[in-house]
Amino acid sequence: MSPFQLNGFGKLGVLITSLLLAACNTGNDDDPIGAAQIASAKTPTRTVLVYMVGSDLESKGGAATADINEMLKVGSNKNFNIVITTGGADKDGWRTVKRFLIPKGTKTITSINELTQLADLGSKNMGDSATLRDFLDWGIKTYKADKYSLVFWDHGGGAVGGNGTVGNDETKAGDALSLPEIKTAISNVTTLYKTKFDLIGFDTCLMATVETANMLVPYADYMVASEELEPGTGWDYTAWLSAISSKPTISTFDIGK
Repeated sequence: MSPFQLNGFGKLGVLITSLLLAACNTGNDDDPIGAAQIASAKTPTRTVLVYMVGSDLESKGGAATADINEMLKVGSNKNFNIVITTGGADKDGWRTVKRFLIPKGTKTITSINELTQLADLGSKNMGDSATLRDFLDWGIKTYKADKYSLVFWDHGGGAVGGNGTVGNDETKAGDALSLPEIKTAISNVTTLYKTKFDLIGFDTCLMATVETANMLVPYADYMVASEELEPGTGWDYTAWLSAISSKPTISTFDIGK
């Protein structure tokens, strides 16, 4: 699995590190530090949004809960928000769509009901573009940051998945998000907030396709996805979220790796 820089169809798979362009010091003699240095000293903020469609991975194996426990080992802080929406599994606590801010700490949960929810939106289809769009809209508006990352959690079917590309909402007859539905939701919020995601990742199987990457070019700088089937345990959330928490200035390229 590798981070692909989304610089356009012709450059897919080419990893190019960006140059950080520092502004000239425009401070006056009474401001020896200068506005540019003050700005550069500011700790960057980041919000990670995780769209967790529990499906049979949670109802039969508790895989989503296991990954939430990995997130809890890191937790949010004043410069770093880990925000999730959950649902889509035929299991207590997962039959409605909920929103959570992952708190700082190492407390292990055995049920989603042990987390303090920010909202319970009721019975919504996580395979519907509108549900994804509303989560992204709410997340960006509520947890403003310098950089935003988005992760899809569940099954994946690649470009040949058709209407079952990402996710599998057990409560809605297994409905899933297609690539056009994902594009519609992401396009809507990036246009609304005049921003791009620094990283869009798929903690799913089979999503590292040219079609997926080309679809995301206008909306993200990097994509992280797997060409192969992923194990049920998925990504190591403790590892990559800890990298951000411990070094807020880490580059998106290094997060991707």
